[in-house]
Amino acid sequence: MKRQFLFNILLLIILNVLIKPFWVFGIDRTVQNFVGPEAYGLYFALFNFSILFNAFLDLGITNFNNRSIAQSPDLIASQFPRIVFIKLLLGIVYLFFCLGTALLSGYSSNAFILLFILSLNQILASFLLFLRSNISGLQMYFADSILSVLDRLLLICLSAVLLWTNLLKIEMSIKIFALLQTFAYATASFVGLAIIIMKSGRISFKGVPLFSVDLFRKSFPFALLALLMVTYNRIDAVLLERMLPNGARAAGIYAQSYRIFDAINMISVLFASLLLPMFARLIAHKNDIKPLLGFSFSILFSGAIVLGVALIYFTIPFLDALYKNTDSESHTVFVFLVLSTVPVSLSYIFGTLLTADGRLFPLNVIAGAALILNLILNIFLIPRFQVLGAAFAALISQLFVAISQMVICKKSYSLIFSWSSLLRFSMLILSSFLISYLFGRLDVHVLLKLSLSLLFSGVMVFILKIVDLQEISSIIKSETAQ
Repeated sequence: MKRQFLFNILLLIILNVLIKPFWVFGIDRTVQNFVGPEAYGLYFALFNFSILFNAFLDLGITNFNNRSIAQSPDLIASQFPRIVFIKLLLGIVYLFFCLGTALLSGYSSNAFILLFILSLNQILASFLLFLRSNISGLQMYFADSILSVLDRLLLICLSAVLLWTNLLKIEMSIKIFALLQTFAYATASFVGLAIIIMKSGRISFKGVPLFSVDLFRKSFPFALLALLMVTYNRIDAVLLERMLPNGARAAGIYAQSYRIFDAINMISVLFASLLLPMFARLIAHKNDIKPLLGFSFSILFSGAIVLGVALIYFTIPFLDALYKNTDSESHTVFVFLVLSTVPVSLSYIFGTLLTADGRLFPLNVIAGAALILNLILNIFLIPRFQVLGAAFAALISQLFVAISQMVICKKSYSLIFSWSSLLRFSMLILSSFLISYLFGRLDVHVLLKLSLSLLFSGVMVFILKIVDLQEISSIIKSETAQ
């Protein structure tokens, strides 16, 4: 299993490293600079607003489906058409709640139209994730890897034409930007549907009961978890825009750093998307999960440390190179959010294990407590410290979630966290800061300094044997999955 994980996570990372950084720094950042902080700040707040109701789109069905298809692939014939019908109904419910709440919140007509487009995008994105859950559940990891970047690749091409050429005679705006996302999601969903049909044969809706109370009952804990997680992760931008007199600008400042926070966490999301069906299959066959858990933890956590240390050290020149409008407030927000990526990486490992094992009750308790903690901190801190308060609240909430999940996993699976591992990770942090300091003294562009720091700090991961090259070599050479 470790061999299968290694090859597929490398493929996922390579594809996403090639595509998504260009999307984040080349397209999304350029759009923000092009339209200005206030226009993008409104878009960012509305985008997060649309995500708050995302749980109505899924009700936990995607994670439930991924886990069940991974354990029993034959279920796709009866489960797929049923869930497609349910997701259509859920899309209508989602639009009702999202747009209805927007009306009650007093958004302008211009903001309401933009929110409607973003809501359609959420429906399409949710359907694409459902399609991918079937594909990865069927162990078609290569196809899932392609689909994981297809929508962004299409969006990059379309946005680049508008931003840097005059071929279409259309000027980029926030609404055009949102509509391009609609087209990209729709195209990727069509490709995903075609892959499933080719793999499984013709999927018929005839003779299949399209509504299932039992399916809702089984997926409800997944739905609750998704709702709680999305809320405590996304409520900060909405609160900033609603609570402060200069809310749109504050959300725009927060978006500068949150974009990078999101980009870093995409690696953790990729790990989780691959680990969920693998953990589910290991648990279903009563195989030991510890080798895969330890291997994935070492790679992801060490990577989060290396990237976090380098970005924190080069915060000021890095942000100033990316954005036109930065100040000390922007820099501090960035540090808080980069620090938050470390506990987030842990959550995507241990939270995914608990999800794969169907242990949703403790996960929901933790997520509910995190939401309450996040709301209290935001309500108290935003009026006093504005954007800094939201960033600090995010860091505390993520630390609470990660530590809680680790404690439960330690007790449930008899995990042992050795002192030698703690020493290695501590040495990695110190050596990464030293390497960043040394390369920071070079008279070259900040991106080159950052790249060199990441490269040499990455080498330290192997020197300290946090990730063992001999183990990787033996995995690659093995002919069968472990």
